[in-house]
Amino acid sequence: LWNTPIFILFIALFICGGIAGSITGQLTSINDTSIIKSFADTIEESAKLAPTFLDAVKAMLSALSWQILIIALGLLKPAGLFICMALTIRGFILAFSASALFGALGAKGILISLCSSGLTWVVTVPCLITSAVACYMSAKQAPKGKRLSYFYVLKSQRAVLFVCILISMWASALKLP
Repeated sequence: LWNTPIFILFIALFICGGIAGSITGQLTSINDTSIIKSFADTIEESAKLAPTFLDAVKAMLSALSWQILIIALGLLKPAGLFICMALTIRGFILAFSASALFGALGAKGILISLCSSGLTWVVTVPCLITSAVACYMSAKQAPKGKRLSYFYVLKSQRAVLFVCILISMWASALKLP
């Protein structure tokens, strides 16, 4: 999966979304920083509280939802377009939040972003991109005209998907303060 051109394309699209998110985050932080500062205060306050089991479940379900979205998008036609859009949006969201915090708070914003979820992104993003490649390749290999043939072909990638989902959920649960 990692030696395919589609893997490089998906990484490039994620980075393009990240660039757009960074620029938008900076522009947002120039106009009004009060909302961003209140968001940062909320993150700092929640970091002081002991996480509950429900917090861990919410974090894991968040990671699971992105993985399931990628699997579901592989079922749509054209799968490549929808998977590319999801990866670009994910890159945008992650970069926007970090960039807006940086623009409003400077180095403290980067620290808040890294502590709240930045280290988790280091694990979950490669897993998401790997899952996206597996789903895209399965969608391309599936026989045309048969609706469930995608899932039949996707079975050949079940080990990759299972490991990526498991690692993403584990990393998301660990991001808790």
